[in-house]
Amino acid sequence: MRLHIRLRTIFGQRCLALLMAIYPGVNDSKLEWPFSKSCTLGVIHPKDKAKRKIHKVDASECSNNPSFQMPKRSCIFFFGDSNFTTTNELEREGFVHADSLHLFLQVEP
Repeated sequence: MRLHIRLRTIFGQRCLALLMAIYPGVNDSKLEWPFSKSCTLGVIHPKDKAKRKIHKVDASECSNNPSFQMPKRSCIFFFGDSNFTTTNELEREGFVHADSLHLFLQVEP
């Protein structure tokens, strides 16, 4: 699994997308499919670790989604939040420090 970060301009605002994708691996045949774990991705405040912006995905609630099927080499599907927040909001709320963001991806059973 990989975390993907995208910045793009939408209606004049710089928007941050936080997305995940499941990539093929050598142990895929040993794993249970479709993927059915809960995932949390987000940004952690650099000075107040309890302050976070998060997006949760419970894969068990959308098992028909192609993103959660065993990945194939030729086709990768992304899931997450394509309009997670704006760069202005992150800066205004103090999430940007020294031109850096602290991102995380957590997978739970």
